[in-house]
Amino acid sequence: MYRRCGCRDHTGRQLGARCPELASGRHGRWAFAVDLPSLDGRRRTMRRSGFATRTEAQVALAKVLEYERTGIVTDDKQTVADYLTTWLRDKASTLKPTTTARYSDYVCKNLVPALGAVRLDALNHQHITLFIHDQLAAGRGPVTLRRCVATLSSGLTDRPTTTTGPQPRSLRAGAAAAEVRARLLVTDRGRTIPALLPRPR
Repeated sequence: MYRRCGCRDHTGRQLGARCPELASGRHGRWAFAVDLPSLDGRRRTMRRSGFATRTEAQVALAKVLEYERTGIVTDDKQTVADYLTTWLRDKASTLKPTTTARYSDYVCKNLVPALGAVRLDALNHQHITLFIHDQLAAGRGPVTLRRCVATLSSGLTDRPTTTTGPQPRSLRAGAAAAEVRARLLVTDRGRTIPALLPRPR
């Protein structure tokens, strides 16, 4: 756990944690660095910065360490688009063609354009709430929108399977990470995201 800033020296090089102004206690932002296993089995260093307080950085670090203790290996660069595209491709072999086409339509035309750039490990209920609001404002029908959100929910909670042999490490890790994200798709008042959708009349 440490503080860093965006100040630069006379050569234009960023000082980071070496800035003398950090001694004041009010300069810079908090950050952390932790070594974690990656999907290829090697150790990697995850660095996160920009936290306003030490407590915020500690909470974020605790979440990362909790993932590791429970055997969840995440790729912190994986986006929602990356995950859903892979999920849809793997799921296609077990779905009816009509179901695959419907899922693909929701993923490619709605979910990826709106949420695709979000990192999977950063996805939360606020992203989904804003997506629902924007879709309703654009005139999307509640029944279609409910099915679209259900597709996202299915993708986030589904466990990839293989027909022979053990599941690939990358698929197990992706499914576990997505499962954690699915538990966060709940509002701060305890209501699930689908509950925010208007009931069809």
